[in-house]
Amino acid sequence: MSPVVQDGFQKAMLNLGTRSVEKEFMDAHDFAGDELAESFSFIRLINRFGGGQKAVLSGLSIALKGWPAAEPVEILDVGCGIGDIGTAILRWGNARGLKLRYLGLERSENTLALARKRSDGRNIRFILGDLFDENLPKADLIIASMVLHHLDDEDVVRAIAHLAGRSRKALIINELERSWMAYALCSIMTIFLRHPASRSDALLSVRKGFTLPELRSFFNRAGVTGTARAALGWRLMAVVPPPDSPGKPLKL
Repeated sequence: MSPVVQDGFQKAMLNLGTRSVEKEFMDAHDFAGDELAESFSFIRLINRFGGGQKAVLSGLSIALKGWPAAEPVEILDVGCGIGDIGTAILRWGNARGLKLRYLGLERSENTLALARKRSDGRNIRFILGDLFDENLPKADLIIASMVLHHLDDEDVVRAIAHLAGRSRKALIINELERSWMAYALCSIMTIFLRHPASRSDALLSVRKGFTLPELRSFFNRAGVTGTARAALGWRLMAVVPPPDSPGKPLKL
């Protein structure tokens, strides 16, 4: 490791006590091409083998406990990326005889085009839109996977309140846990990425992640009764019922 790279790594490690407020390259609407494709290929790999899919499917299993098999489940995946989580959800649902209707929402036309290109089109639909839209479609389950860390703290609170309010059953959250171990591992895993923007975004995502107490504090500020826990692969998963949902919070 060169002295410059080592110095940058050490500074990032020292700053992990506070969430980064920097913007990722991916946050720009004009981010496209090979850099976009490589970034999402890396995300898909991490979702599959680093606990992302498992966290979302675990949340689905909890939220749908006791759900009648004959009753369709409408799922809205905000910030769906290239739809790899959606494919995993449908595969999981089919194996359990559930009738899942999946809709992926993306605000980036470039990402949406990539998602449609990589999707087989069966039982998966994508639409262009923003998670803060007042006319956001309601759904039984709303999924926010690797989305909230792109927002500043105030918008995280707004997003949780808004998305939980648009769900009929629950909002399911899969996020990155900010820790030095996660950052160190990500530094190793991204060595072979070809584009600096892809590597920068991956490392910045960890620095923009959350601690478990932070995520729980956002629930309090949003006025919801979500439950959260740490999961495999330095992940945080949560299930948040609608604000007017009766009874006790769903147990993780």
